[in-house]
Amino acid sequence: MSSAAMIKALGDRVAYDTLSEEELKALALGEGLAIELCHLGKTISGLAGLIDQDGKKKTGAGNFQHATDVSELLYGLGATIEAKGELVAIANLAQWKLGQLKGAGGVG
Repeated sequence: MSSAAMIKALGDRVAYDTLSEEELKALALGEGLAIELCHLGKTISGLAGLIDQDGKKKTGAGNFQHATDVSELLYGLGATIEAKGELVAIANLAQWKLGQLKGAGGVG
């Protein structure tokens, strides 16, 4: 099971209605995830430039000389992005539940 699937399975089992306001607030903090995803995007762009340049040389720098090198990199990056996406989904659900509590007058 992938890390994203594990996170999703756990997130799907959270009984958000039973969490305290503090627990919901802790789960709702997704700012760090957004920063991490932006950093990952910049890293991927940098890797794309490296791969592009390596492919243009007759004798590459030694990076990504085999097809499996690139595919392993992309599978790893894909798994990381999927896992972070599931964490964002959990943060969004917690934020939504906090909004419900505020709307019901439960949080001030």
